[in-house]
Amino acid sequence: MEKSFLKDREGNEWVYTGRYYPWVGNKKMGSNILFYKFDEDLVEFLLKNDNLYNWLNPDFPEDIAFFKDGYCWLYSVAHEDICDIYCKDRKEYEELKAIGIEFYEKDFEVTPKEKLYFEKY
Repeated sequence: MEKSFLKDREGNEWVYTGRYYPWVGNKKMGSNILFYKFDEDLVEFLLKNDNLYNWLNPDFPEDIAFFKDGYCWLYSVAHEDICDIYCKDRKEYEELKAIGIEFYEKDFEVTPKEKLYFEKY
């Protein structure tokens, strides 16, 4: 997975809300955010765990997120069993359902691009 590594930065902003949390009580919040390119080495590592909600430190990175063209496409909060996928259109939504992805929402809804989290990497 070392070949897949792109960068590491400290972060105080949660990908799934875009909210900035600099302090909680007297404790400064933040975490290291690691960026990897999606290649064969990363895929091999990702497939070692068969449940997205088992992605917890120290064995696996916690709260994994995937980006397409700088925009968050999927994010998870493992300890709360949360995962959101932002499909670009109904076709992508139907394709994901066809391979077994279950969606909580009853129907597909487009999220405007300006509401998606953006990260330049």
